[in-house]
Amino acid sequence: MPMSGRLWRNDPDCLILREAGADFSLAQAQALATVAALSAGAIIFSDPPAALPPARLAVLQRVLPPLPRAAVALDLLKVRVRVRVRVRTLTLTLTLTLNPNPNP
Repeated sequence: MPMSGRLWRNDPDCLILREAGADFSLAQAQALATVAALSAGAIIFSDPPAALPPARLAVLQRVLPPLPRAAVALDLLKVRVRVRVRVRTLTLTLTLTLNPNPNP
């Protein structure tokens, strides 16, 4: 019996935005935050905001508050590499293209 949306919103990973002790770049932190934001569920972070460098604090500020609904894949399985997702709210439409190929 599917319970998603009844018992939980999503199973979030913790956003790790700190520089000290983190083994990933700002770009990787931005990618993790983007995926968490597009899931439209709980955003969990363990770093004190006052201790974050300005660029990483800005990442956190951009994903709060969470979106009201999750993104939907527009062309999943229709293209080999690139995937587009879209989120629509009352005030905005956000479309994101994910392209892991180094060539545009």
